Amino acid sequence: MLVLFMFMWKKMVGNVVITIVIVLIGRVGWKLLNWAWLKPRKLEKWMRSEGYKGNSYKLVIGDMKELAQTMKEGKTKSIPISHDIAAHVLPFDHQIITKYGIFHAFISMFIEVYCTG
Repeated sequence: MLVLFMFMWKKMVGNVVITIVIVLIGRVGWKLLNWAWLKPRKLEKWMRSEGYKGNSYKLVIGDMKELAQTMKEGKTKSIPISHDIAAHVLPFDHQIITKYGIFHAFISMFIEVYCTG
């Protein structure tokens, strides 16, 4: 009888531990999903409803591909003889500012830092 009780006790403790681990994995998974996808999309939806423009949210990497491409293109172009070197030094930022305006670019960069930091 005591052996049967000990066997059932070990099995019950094992089930409790497995349940706790599953709950913890689910909670961490939900927090990760909320941080990486739900919160940024909700913020983007709110910003669009307020009338702000900007690039659409892309999971984790954001605009890194476009940033690398515009930096590469910016380095291949020669610098014109003028005082406006922003397009050469910061081509991606210059592109965003000319496309959406300075305020929208600032808000977009703030959201990117806020959601990933």
